[in-house]
Amino acid sequence: MKDYEVLEINKKSFFKTTIYFMIIPTLLLFIVGLGMVVVGLIIKETFIVFMGIPYLIMPVILILIYGLVGMLVALVYNKLAKRFGGLELKIVEKDPPVEANYLP
Repeated sequence: MKDYEVLEINKKSFFKTTIYFMIIPTLLLFIVGLGMVVVGLIIKETFIVFMGIPYLIMPVILILIYGLVGMLVALVYNKLAKRFGGLELKIVEKDPPVEANYLP
């Protein structure tokens, strides 16, 4: 068993990871907004169309905000980890699988 300590997180990597986690919620928001706009146009109700437009715009804004907050978290973590210590991981090396042990 080996012990490792994470002292620095790449800010761009953290931004990308945040985007990966936000894809599904923002996609759902976009689908709801698109549905509201389409239904509002079909039934000619402008109120529903105007309520759906923020749902179309909000996913882009949310991804940018959450990504920037994620980068800020990585920056704070990097500063504090160097001073107080970072996340400690215990990693166990496993033996490579032996072909004879696996049944088809």
